[in-house]
Amino acid sequence: MNIQLPVPQILRDAIERVGLSALDRERSRELARSEVRELVSCGIGRLRVPESAGGHGLDWVQTTEVLVELAAQDSNIPQVLRGHFAVQEDLLWRSGAAPGSAPEAGPVVQRWLARLVAGELVGNAWTEPGKGGFHQSGTVVSETAHGHVVNGVKYYTTGAIFADWLDVTARDAAGNELAVLVRRDQPGVEIDDDWDGFGQRTTGSGTARLTDAWWRRPSCAG
Repeated sequence: MNIQLPVPQILRDAIERVGLSALDRERSRELARSEVRELVSCGIGRLRVPESAGGHGLDWVQTTEVLVELAAQDSNIPQVLRGHFAVQEDLLWRSGAAPGSAPEAGPVVQRWLARLVAGELVGNAWTEPGKGGFHQSGTVVSETAHGHVVNGVKYYTTGAIFADWLDVTARDAAGNELAVLVRRDQPGVEIDDDWDGFGQRTTGSGTARLTDAWWRRPSCAG
């Protein structure tokens, strides 16, 4: 790798290693599970988090430099991370760390930033077939005697199969549109690697099924 990236050497090395097996993964349609985990452990998921909070504190020009080089090694992996970066940016906005943002730095936002710094990864669960999607979601958050649960089916869930959390668009009983963060490793969450679209075959953009998946309201970032 000839370019000098604005991140620690450990992350630069991890980015370079991604390219060593990219062609083999593409040919065999093998998901880059270990490669994504190594990148996350080396800090790819906290590029924009301020240094004072444990991140790399990059601006968007610097972040783009890193993502362009990562895409040069394997173009699937920046796509894998797109949902994570969306949540990261939302948290920065709420915390007041992003330029022009309105500070909302409560314990919930700070807890989620700490999770990203600790190496937890978020994938998206936004898209539904037909008219489903944001502002008209068919995925529903319901309140039960034991807490809130989420039910629905999402498609094109890029990065979700690699993630610790799913950023799920849904609606509540009153019809309000929500974005809720649901733990991926629970019995109510099933993700299939059934993406068969043209190109970027190893982005993990498959189907997510949520069946009474638990969601704790205080953990919501949206």
